[in-house]
Amino acid sequence: LHHVDLGIQLADADGRIAFVNPPAGRILGLPVRLLIGAQSNKQFGQLLEQIDARRPDGKPFRVHELPFKRVLSERVPVRGVWMEVKRAGGGRANVELSATPLWEEGDSETLVGVIQTFTDRSELVETSRALTGASKEVERLQSALGSATRARALVQLASATSHSLSNALNALRLRLKLMRGEVEQEHLDELDDTVGNLGELVKRLQEFAVDPGQAQLTVCPIVPVVQQALEVVGPRLRGDAHPLQVSLDLEAGAGLRVRADADMLRELRGLVFE
Repeated sequence: LHHVDLGIQLADADGRIAFVNPPAGRILGLPVRLLIGAQSNKQFGQLLEQIDARRPDGKPFRVHELPFKRVLSERVPVRGVWMEVKRAGGGRANVELSATPLWEEGDSETLVGVIQTFTDRSELVETSRALTGASKEVERLQSALGSATRARALVQLASATSHSLSNALNALRLRLKLMRGEVEQEHLDELDDTVGNLGELVKRLQEFAVDPGQAQLTVCPIVPVVQQALEVVGPRLRGDAHPLQVSLDLEAGAGLRVRADADMLRELRGLVFE
């Protein structure tokens, strides 16, 4: 019992500590002589205070929460009680406590004592915390990877779309030039305006098609983002079955700035195109 890793404590039916092996003292950070003979709640309270015993939620560990105390009152085994204690050399130790009632041989009604065990779970707790931290980091990286993948897909889509539209617009501009003198000027002007608007959309798609790369925070103006978004969604709102008129005083917000990544703002504008 002196050379095992498990701390063992034996209490009689009155709650007096009759035996404690050295590993129990090492795990708790208390001399064995202070534990043997302890019986009153005041003595146990002082010992718990000396090692700054706390529950997993950080609250002080109370005497009535000790497993062997609970066994004496409840007369059933108590297992898996966790307690954090202060180490003599600094730091904290995580201890798991369990207690089992000892009955008079041949008499399951007469309690003769309680055996309580102490197991140092500090390494397990540290490993668990490390795994939890690693798991959160993996989730963060997966989220970042997912965002980067979606952004890259949008960039590729914008690039392909702008290239196709640009070729189509060039062909339209050439045909309009050839049609001058053959078609009424009024109709050509309307087509010219439409081509011009499409050209602006292509320009913005081309801006969005630049790979965003690593995020870099800078001070960016808000008004251009809002203005360009309105230029895209405005015609749709006005041309709907229930038209909406959006009016904003952009001059009043001319000085508004936000600390953000310029490429992310570009991506936000790109989402409006969807």
